[in-house]
Amino acid sequence: MSVIIETSGQYLYKMVTDHLYEREFLDQATLSRETGVSKFTISRFLKAKGAKDIEFKAALSLMKYFDSYNFGEMMDEYCLKLNKPVGIINALEFASNYKRGDLTDNLIAKHSDKNGEIKEWLEVYDLNRKRTSLPVANVLDKCKYLYGRVSSPEVQIKLDLIEAATISKNDYQTLHYMAERVDEKVKHLREGFVKDSFKTKIYGYYSYSKLYNHNSPSEAIEYAEYIINSPVSPSYLIGSAYVTIGQAQMFVDKEKSL
Repeated sequence: MSVIIETSGQYLYKMVTDHLYEREFLDQATLSRETGVSKFTISRFLKAKGAKDIEFKAALSLMKYFDSYNFGEMMDEYCLKLNKPVGIINALEFASNYKRGDLTDNLIAKHSDKNGEIKEWLEVYDLNRKRTSLPVANVLDKCKYLYGRVSSPEVQIKLDLIEAATISKNDYQTLHYMAERVDEKVKHLREGFVKDSFKTKIYGYYSYSKLYNHNSPSEAIEYAEYIINSPVSPSYLIGSAYVTIGQAQMFVDKEKSL
């Protein structure tokens, strides 16, 4: 007897319709306004009844809206149901930026039999997962080795970000230089979750360096506010952005700082 495996689209459709059923007052227009997902996208997704999935960032926004406390666990399950290449890289980046270590391990295990680009992605995200437990020299050598092998611009940029996080701790001048270099590359990526996720990391680096190295509180606040308002930002980056704003306001506006 064959086993029917639930797809990512079916999983998300069930989650959304269950929550809509519990909230009879919630219509599609309100859901669109509250999540930032277009009404057209929501309508098309619901009409397909799980036969088609939606863009990863939209799925994340819907899950955050319906269950802000448990959305991480729901996203873990959703990510493990994604099998197309674009879905796999979105899942890996979500696990990385949201510090979902177990999800990273599970994704690597699930897709370990794949070859080509996906195998390269797994190596890069596995390095990122283990980065803090390895000597700095080992991480940088591995980055150089992998950079010459990967072909995806997204994964090359991920290696740039791993390198930046590894060598520029508390060195805000270097951090700013590396953020500028990576930011220029990110501008040329296709729109989507991975690009937006990279921008939250880069803008975090800009925010720190503008405040602590360039003495420019206004620019630091601008970058921090982008992180706070981005629908893909994890809570720890949002918290860090608020701290940066508080410190930037410390000497000019005590009330805003507090």
